Amino acid sequence: MGFDPENPPPIPDEDRLSPHRTIYLQLRERVFQHVRQQLEPVLALSEKPLGGFNWQSSAADTAVQQVTLINDELEE
Repeated sequence: MGFDPENPPPIPDEDRLSPHRTIYLQLRERVFQHVRQQLEPVLALSEKPLGGFNWQSSAADTAVQQVTLINDELEE
């Protein structure tokens, strides 16, 4: 489709409030065509995740989250 996220095309004035709308609509149409033509790979919705309700953050998870937050703050 020619969309390069590193170098996006200019945004027309009418799309200023939703800059990715045009690309989304093009992508959606391609997906519809792919499904209608029954092309491979078969596209489907992701299954609903199971579990996680009782998930508890481990010390390692917490440490990674803290490092990520610190890195994000440093980049700002």
